[in-house]
Amino acid sequence: MKIENLLNTLILSLSVSTVLITLLSYFIYKIRQFPKKGATAAAVRKKEGVFFRRHIPVEVVLEVEEKTAPEQKNFFSKMNTLPFYFFFVLLVVFSSLVFKDFFSTRYAQWSRAQDVKHLHDLREKGLFKMYDLDLELKDEEFAEVIPAMEKKLVDSKLALLKTKKIALVSWSNNQKHNATHASRAQAGWESFFKSFGLTYTVVSDLAVGSFDLFIIPQMKSLSETQRAFIAGLEKSKTPFLMTGPCGALDGTGAPAKEMFCEKILKTSFLRETSKSTSRPSLFPLSTTPGWSVPPGHLTNWFPEDEEFTVVAESGEASIVEAQFNGKPRVHQQGKVVRALFKDRHGWLALEPHSIAAMKGADKFYGDSVLIETLSWLAGVPRVQVAPWKDGKRWTFAVSVDSEDKIEGSFELWERLDNHAVPATFFVVSDQLQNDDRLMKVDSPKFEIGSHSKDHMIHTEKDLSAQFLNMQDSRLTLEELSGQPVVGFHPPEERFDETTVNAIAQNRFSYFSGDQRIYRMAPLFVPGNLLYLPRVFMDDVLIKRNRQLITNDDILLALRKDYLQAADYGGLHYFNVHSQIMGQSFYLDVFDAFMEEISKQPDVWVANLGEINTWWRQRNALEVTLSASGVKVRNTSAAQLVGLVVYMNGKKVALDPIDAGAERVLNDK
Repeated sequence: MKIENLLNTLILSLSVSTVLITLLSYFIYKIRQFPKKGATAAAVRKKEGVFFRRHIPVEVVLEVEEKTAPEQKNFFSKMNTLPFYFFFVLLVVFSSLVFKDFFSTRYAQWSRAQDVKHLHDLREKGLFKMYDLDLELKDEEFAEVIPAMEKKLVDSKLALLKTKKIALVSWSNNQKHNATHASRAQAGWESFFKSFGLTYTVVSDLAVGSFDLFIIPQMKSLSETQRAFIAGLEKSKTPFLMTGPCGALDGTGAPAKEMFCEKILKTSFLRETSKSTSRPSLFPLSTTPGWSVPPGHLTNWFPEDEEFTVVAESGEASIVEAQFNGKPRVHQQGKVVRALFKDRHGWLALEPHSIAAMKGADKFYGDSVLIETLSWLAGVPRVQVAPWKDGKRWTFAVSVDSEDKIEGSFELWERLDNHAVPATFFVVSDQLQNDDRLMKVDSPKFEIGSHSKDHMIHTEKDLSAQFLNMQDSRLTLEELSGQPVVGFHPPEERFDETTVNAIAQNRFSYFSGDQRIYRMAPLFVPGNLLYLPRVFMDDVLIKRNRQLITNDDILLALRKDYLQAADYGGLHYFNVHSQIMGQSFYLDVFDAFMEEISKQPDVWVANLGEINTWWRQRNALEVTLSASGVKVRNTSAAQLVGLVVYMNGKKVALDPIDAGAERVLNDK
């Protein structure tokens, strides 16, 4: 202890001792006022006088002549001077303060050493890292970044497709009776073939040579001879692709007695009478023709001719017509579809020229749909990497926003744990100042993510403020939980390009949000971030919906959502809040929903962190297709477990692939 501290302690001790000795003197004085049994009033006055003559001589005291009994000898009578009392109290106070200072200093040093050790352990595990903000790093447009795996797989299919001979059919009677649609489709296909270097021949009569594939675009008017020609292709199992309402007119331009497409495809072409607007196309998970399009991808790819609605009755529907909110358009006879495949024959409502105006991911997926469709029809081996772990049909994930009423988080955690349903808890770190018990939950099923420091809207702040808010939250959560915080959920799901920049510079691995990019699957965005869109309702919408009154009403609405995700083979991401779903009114329906999910077949139930890890590993693959087979190489730094590949429609489960290792597959 320093001399300065000792002197300060001594002065404090003197002050405290003075106060204590004064109080002690007064206390002794009051005690001695009480007479003993049999004592006279004179004796009392005598004692009073003795005390004050000894300790307070300035007081005037009474003099008595009566003889008194001799005083009893005790400790206080032996040591009966005021200085002794004072120095005794001073010693006790001074010693107490010195020991208190000594041990508090040692405890603070020990506590700090423990904190340093804890932080050292965190950093040994790669946690609690502070990053510098680069203000020169510009915001990038929020758009999908196509993974290299998808590009290389499509390129390998294109390379094999270039070895095939394609016939583009153009008959004069159709050009006459369906001039607008037919000419636009014809020009679109020719432009598509040229842009990708494909070998094709325009065929305008029935005396054709040998081709690997026939394209018959917008052939609305078909003569009997032309119908027989196409029927001959079907009988000989020669691959062909038709587009539009083929055969709706006979060769003279009059309505046909029987629509040719209905006969070939075994489906219904229903004439539209009230359709007033074009609707987008949605891609479910489909193994035919094995597209690289992620499940639940919604795009503004509209049919060339919308005179008819096509309802699937047989074959595999690979594209469906959807509302702008992603809900499928349903006719009383079934789903309204825009693509059908049967054997090596196919039909599309869509044309290449519509893709030419697209940009970014929409254009890539549009081009890849046509390339992979033609490849499969022309006999190129069909290869598709299953989107979900272990080849499950669909995926379910739940997250909890722990913003307020933290007890609700524990109620939800208990029900999730009871049904063994993993979850991600997005925590507002400031709320942990009063209760950090949630950080003590130690289970591999549950992940901690950041929901910001204070739940303030990020879009109203500049880059520096957003970055520091996220970093403060991330460091607090990692320090208290001891686990990596790799996920971020913006408050109220509101974010902009600056928010994405701040997320990336904080080295988060993924973030989740709204459906501004409609997709039932994760997607990569600038900054090497994975984005998980929430396309289904959360508990906020449940609370606002006045039609959802009873638990049965709510459960039915939730069931419709997950059945749609299961049908499309996509991700159902369900987000709830501790102050809504975690309260007593909703807990029973949440418990029933988790129980129902846990019993569903062919579903991968995971937290968002597990989905992030899987999607990154899956897209770190190098998949190369050749005439002899398929080569799959794991370029990630970790072993890949649970990979499934579809080879010509057959499900092939691969053994774990070590980092840097590869597998060679063939159709046998």
